[in-house]
Order: sequence, then structure tokens, then C-alpha cells
Amino acid sequence: MVNELLKMSHLLSPYVIGAEGNVSCKVDNTFYIKGSGKSLSTLCKEDLVLCDMIGNIYPSYNASENKPSIETGFHAWLLSNLDINFVAHTHPTNTLKILCSKEIYNFSKFRLFPDQVVFNGSESCVVEYYHPGDELLNGIKISVNEYLSKHGYPPKIILLKNHGVITFGKNISECILSTEMCEKSAEVFLGSLFSPDYLSEDDVNKIINDNKEKYRQQNYK
Repeated sequence: MVNELLKMSHLLSPYVIGAEGNVSCKVDNTFYIKGSGKSLSTLCKEDLVLCDMIGNIYPSYNASENKPSIETGFHAWLLSNLDINFVAHTHPTNTLKILCSKEIYNFSKFRLFPDQVVFNGSESCVVEYYHPGDELLNGIKISVNEYLSKHGYPPKIILLKNHGVITFGKNISECILSTEMCEKSAEVFLGSLFSPDYLSEDDVNKIINDNKEKYRQQNYK
């Protein structure tokens, strides 16, 4: 799992600058998370911190003196409450352009092409701006629970207003694909702002319920 986490970190590094972003993976009743101030592009095992599922440094973990990411709280909550093994938080540039505008609401609600639906869901979960740390954790809890109540299933991606994106999944491919598709969708969205022609609700539902699409998604590794 750790090697997979490092692989995901390196592959997602183009979507951050410097020490931006963080990644985590669940291992039994613990999880590894990127140490604070470490870079996704050069992340190695020594840069990781082992935490319990509440987000505290695991008592017997003495491999380093690294402090866990400031965002450890939301990683712990997502890994504990969703059926996932990996979490990735990045700041893709085109997506961030939208997240820093009022267009975030149209971008989160409407879809422009089939694979956006497949890999980012019929609708994205939006979290208003909160200060990183405990405030953001509480905001994520509220928004994800509201999404669950509305849809009956968890989102595929979380959009953090004026901040970045969170993706998650049982394997790293789900995190990577969801991040890459979000950034591709953002580029398409920005290019179509003058006259966007969204997919209809019927079209979106047809894609969501297409067994061939489900098979393709489940079998991508």
C-alpha cells in the first residue's frame, strides 16, 4: 500500500507546486499520510507519518520526527467513513480558476461530456471556503453528509471553494483518474463558458445506469 501511495503522489505532483497537497492510504486500523512541508514529487517512505484512525500519530511510530499534514483530520474522517483506501488532495490550475469564481456551482452541478459523468459522478460535492485544519474538516463533514442525504451515495470528488480538490477510492487509479478528469473538465468548461451546452438530466442518468460504463469503470486498473 505504501508503494502505491508513493506512486500516486508522484503521478499527481503536476497538480501542485512546492509542498502543496497531501495524500494518504489506509493500512488496517491506521493510515499513512504525507508529512507537513514535504513535496508530492519527491515523496518517499521516510516522509510519511503513520496515524491512528482519529488522526493522531501512532504511538509506536518512531520512524521519523515528521509532523503529519495540517489536513490530517479530513483524511482520517474520509478514510473512516467511506469505503475507500486512498485519499488525494491537489490544487489543479484550471480547476482552481473555477473554484475561485462563482462558476464553481455550475461546474459542480452540470456535466459536459460522458466521461466527466463516469469519473466525477453526476454531480460534485462543493465545500464552501474554510480555513485549513479543523474548520475545513467540519465543512467537509457537513457537505459530504448533505450529499449522502440527497443522493444516497458518496460523491466521487469534492470541490473546495478557493482551495482545491479531494479525490478518493479503493485504489490509486480512482484517485488519479478522478483528478485528471476534473482538470480536463475544467479546461473544457473554461473553453465553453460563452455558450455551454450541458448534457441533459436524462443523458446523465443514462450514463450513470449504463452497465457497460459500470463494467469499464470497475475494471480499469
